[in-house]
Amino acid sequence: MGTALALSAIILAGHIKASTIVSSIVYPKNGELRSALLFSGQRLMRFPDVPTAKELCGPEGVVFGGGYGGISGPKTIPKPFFTKLHDAFKKVMEAQEYLKVAENFDLVISQRNSKEFTNWVKRTGKVVREFLREEGRE
Repeated sequence: MGTALALSAIILAGHIKASTIVSSIVYPKNGELRSALLFSGQRLMRFPDVPTAKELCGPEGVVFGGGYGGISGPKTIPKPFFTKLHDAFKKVMEAQEYLKVAENFDLVISQRNSKEFTNWVKRTGKVVREFLREEGRE
């Protein structure tokens, strides 16, 4: 049993009142649970009335949830290879087949170039470290 399924079962059984589960969108879809907040930079088409962490907490609100992916490698990757790899992934992420799958799973697509993604990861790390320090969990 995956984390989303296990935690959702615990909520549905009444053992806890809420949880942040990135991959449990299926339960609000079928009406068993209600989404109170989305860890996303934008609202989902399927849940237009559910506010985002960004709306409620500002730009830093997104860093505590949601998912992201990136491709990384050594700094020594030759620029032509890096560009070809970047362009190939960008092409896939813009393909209608990919967009249909993303929509089916309520994925928010946010493409960033290498510099933007690197800055986002650094900013996210800084915000998380500050939060942990404030909570005494550093």
